[in-house]
Amino acid sequence: MTELKQLWSGWFARGLLMGIADMVPGISGGTIALITGIYARLIEALASFRFKLLGQLARGQLRSVWQQIDGTFLLVLLTGILTSILLMSHLVGWLLSEQPVVLWSFFLGVLLLALRDIVRRVSWGWVEGLVALGGALMALITVVAGGVTLEVTLAWLFLGGMLAITAMILPGISGSLILLLLGMYAPAVEAVRTLDWPLLLAFATGCASGILVFSRLLHWLMREYGNLALAGMCGIVAGAMPRLWPWQLESGRAQLQVRLPEGASELWLGILVLLAGMLVYGGLTWWRHRLAVGAADRAL
Repeated sequence: MTELKQLWSGWFARGLLMGIADMVPGISGGTIALITGIYARLIEALASFRFKLLGQLARGQLRSVWQQIDGTFLLVLLTGILTSILLMSHLVGWLLSEQPVVLWSFFLGVLLLALRDIVRRVSWGWVEGLVALGGALMALITVVAGGVTLEVTLAWLFLGGMLAITAMILPGISGSLILLLLGMYAPAVEAVRTLDWPLLLAFATGCASGILVFSRLLHWLMREYGNLALAGMCGIVAGAMPRLWPWQLESGRAQLQVRLPEGASELWLGILVLLAGMLVYGGLTWWRHRLAVGAADRAL
């Protein structure tokens, strides 16, 4: 029983961290899953969702289906993610309107160290370099062009959910950053904050569809071409980094309009919060290392 409680608390804590990351345009829930040691299990569980399970459900084989999809693991993790998103949406919404310098500086600090860690995971060669360069140019052109401004409709939120969830489960690409480039980040945060159920249902349905359609493809891609995929992620994250410039004229929208800091106090505020973001990410990395060391010690 004690071991079960420890597993639940560990998965729930990771879910909380993934939910926070999924609210951040710069770090993905997949990155948190990677550095906390549950990424492979998460992808395998998501890839287990197949249409044949519907037939097993119709025959009443609930226990078998639950075991095949690693149901307890996904349920606890999802509970943590949703809890975190609901709690964080109010804070992020307030920061977007009242303290954008603090918000973007923190995100940028997190992204800088996250990018460093992803770069270290790649075995670099000229092919990987070209893939990274292509990803960087694609993201940079999107940022410079001002992203894509989409009208917030149920259909577009459905599509945004599909794209965002695909990015969220990849280590390195932020689903929130994808929403930001589509001009849908602020509306999505507002929908969560105000519990706009029609918009939330459309977004959630898109997320579920994205998992069913893309999870097995992502599982195959990471297994067969993981190094190239990580190289492409490095490029996309690096190219999108200007989108997190702390001093913006219109925060949270697709159109990036930069400005200079208004005085030394605002400059130092941005620098200090950026360092705080780096410290938080460094703490998560240290925690991952401690978990790995603890697991190795218990195995001896």
